This record gives sequence, structure tokens and C-alpha cells, in this order.
Amino acid sequence: MPRAKSKKDLTPEAKQAQAFVPPEEQPYEVPENWRWVRLADLYEVNPKNSASDETQVAYVPMEKIEANSTGRFTFDVQSWGKAKKGHTHFSDGDVAFAKISPCFENGKSMLVQNLPNGIGAGTTELVVLRHPKMLQKFTFLLVSDERFIRGGCSTYSGTVGQQRISMDYVRNYAVPVPPLPEQQRIVDRLDRLFAALDQAKEKAQSVIDSSEQRKAAILHKAFTGELTAEWRNVHNVSKTWQSLNLSDIARWGSGGTPSRKNPAYYNGCIPWVKTGELNNGVITDTEEKITDEAVEHSSAKIFPQNTVLIAMYGATIGKTAILGIPATTNQACACAVVNEKMYYKFLFYYLQSQKQQFIEKSKGGAQPNISQDIIKHHPICVPDYNEQLEIVHNIESLMAKVDSERIAVERVLSQIDALKQSLLARAFRGELGTNDPTEPPAPLPE
Repeated sequence: MPRAKSKKDLTPEAKQAQAFVPPEEQPYEVPENWRWVRLADLYEVNPKNSASDETQVAYVPMEKIEANSTGRFTFDVQSWGKAKKGHTHFSDGDVAFAKISPCFENGKSMLVQNLPNGIGAGTTELVVLRHPKMLQKFTFLLVSDERFIRGGCSTYSGTVGQQRISMDYVRNYAVPVPPLPEQQRIVDRLDRLFAALDQAKEKAQSVIDSSEQRKAAILHKAFTGELTAEWRNVHNVSKTWQSLNLSDIARWGSGGTPSRKNPAYYNGCIPWVKTGELNNGVITDTEEKITDEAVEHSSAKIFPQNTVLIAMYGATIGKTAILGIPATTNQACACAVVNEKMYYKFLFYYLQSQKQQFIEKSKGGAQPNISQDIIKHHPICVPDYNEQLEIVHNIESLMAKVDSERIAVERVLSQIDALKQSLLARAFRGELGTNDPTEPPAPLPE
């Protein structure tokens, strides 16, 4: 039986016939003047560059590639002799995408252009596609398509955090190839549509980004008396707030960490709060629980429901929580059990409003901290109990509106991303209304 000819021995016509994806393997129908082709038969995958070692070129590590399929990246400049060794090569006109998780599914990819001397090298975790007769932006859209990304993710292999897509998947991926003029029309149409969607997305994102600032403004108005100015007028109440220290309005304490060497201290029934669980909300359960024996033989104490917590150490300084259940805490939590003149939620929101001041008062280097003494001597202006209730009511009502708006906008952002993928899917089916059936098919590799 004669041996099959290698690809280099085939005629151009035979190469093109071999490149076509048979009908039974085509993912969906496309216009008659389009072609289904295996990616490796259409593109040169991971090509090599050639230049003198002294040539100044771009070097692109993974951290300089933007996510979310923007195509944007930055680079350092190196000599080719340094950049080329052990790195992925690319040049102006190529398309490159990350092959490792989570960079692949996060859309870290490059429209390679404007490189020093037209060439570069970068992280080995890239796949590079080159075909001078395919429109670069069309190729970029192909590897940004959800079909390509979802399929690639299903081929991940390797250890967690070091998983990579299968190169066999990349090489065998079926690509719909329209005529070159249609590629340009698709790119132009999608550029216009995506620009409008990106503008809407930018406005929506600004709403989300400003939500924390709006919450901070609510807290500022609350604790300067502005939120309840009308309430005081209606109830004929003067603004006679009392200047106190935090030590005057609560009994303060902290917790402790039972010895990890004694297994009898853990996996009990008593909730034990760590500072990482303080997230300006109500704690109704904890990651770990300790035993009665642990409480008896450590500095951990059981604090009652409605105790207000504030973190004292490290990156969590100033974060707060309310105990929705009786619980113990570690030593990095300051715990306030308020007296009868203080509404616990008033203190909870007040501490949130003072986070920056606490951070500025912190001491230490890499792990700054604030002490209970600093907290207890921190000032607070206290209205009467009824106004405290009204302030908290107003805070929660206004913040609920901010949260509701943010959730609605997040839904819009999700819809925009879904619409982009829908437009891509339609584009690669020839359903944008731009195809000219009289145009000849695009040229394939020779």
C-alpha cells in the first residue's frame, strides 16, 4: 500500500481539499461561499521570528496583557538576543491568546501591532496565530468567541492553578472562513455595535464604581446630623448631640485563639469569628467553631447577640460586623457591647464611617494595627436614642436603594456581555446581513 503524501508534497489544490472540515463535522451551517477549515490548516501556529541579536524588540509578560478580550497590552524593550530565548515569538499582524487558566477564560489576548521593529517575544503561556491573508481583527474575534473559549476550557489538563488548554483542540478547531471583503464588513459592523455597547457598559460600570462613594456620603450626612434635620424640625427636637468617647457608650473587649495544638479545642459548637469574616454585615455563622473547653482555657470569651465588632489588625483594619448569634472571636477583633443609651446599629454604622481615621491611627509596618485603647479613645457625637433609631432607618433605606441600583446595573453589564457573544455567534454564522453570495471564497494556505 503506497504511503500517503506528506503535506509539503501535496499540490495546492490537494492541500486546500485536505484543509476543509467535512460536512458531518461542521458545527453549524454557513453561507455557501464560506469555508470550514481546521485552525492549524489556516494559520501558522506559534511561528518563529528571525532578527539580529542586537535588534530592539518588545517583551510581553502575562501581567502586561489586558483581560476581557480587549486586545490591548504593554511591553518592555529588550534586545532580540535576550528576548528570543525560551519565549514565545510574535510579530505585527499576529493574534496571541493565553493558554493557561484563568488567563485563557478571562480573555487575555493580544492584537499584535506597533512593536519595536515589528517583532517581539513573551510569556511561554501564549498561543500565536499568523496568516497574512486573514484579517487580523477577524482572527482576534474568532478566539474571543464563547464557542472557542468554552470548548478550550473543557480540555483543561494539569494541576490546579496550572491548567492549560489542549493544543490538539487548538489545531483541530473548526474555523468558519468568509471571503476577505466579508471579513472586513463583519469587523466593521461589530466594531460599531461593540462601541455602542462599550459606551453603555462604561456608564453602567461608573454607577457600580461610585456605589461605595455614595454609601460613604450617606454615612457622612448621617453622622453630621444632615439626614435627620427634617425629622428634628417635625418633632421639634434641637440638635443637642453629646460629645463622648467610644469607651463611654459600650463595654469593650476582645477574644483569643485557642491553641491549635489541642484538637479538643476545635470542631465544637461555639461560633468563633476571625477578622476575615468581618465584612460590614451580620454574622450568623462562622467558618470554625470551638468547644467549651477552649473557652475555659483561652482568652476567648462568648459575646452576646448584637455585639458590634471591628477589626484591629492588618488589611482588615476598620471592617465591622454585628453578631447575629452569641459567639467568640479571635484577638484581632474589638468587641463592643453597647449600654442602654446606645442603639447597637448606630455604633455599627458609625464605625464604618470612621474606617479611614482608624487606618490613619494604625501603627506598625507590614502588619499595622490599632489597639483597643485607640478605639476606646476615639470620639463620637451621640444624639438621643430616638434620633439614633431614625438615623439608622434612613441609612438602611438609602443604602438599600444604592444596593438595588448596583444589582440592576450588574444585571445590565451581564446582558451587555451576553449580547456581545450573541453578536459574535451571529457574525460567524453569516447572519449580520453583510454577506455577498457572489464573492469568491477566501484564499486558503498554499
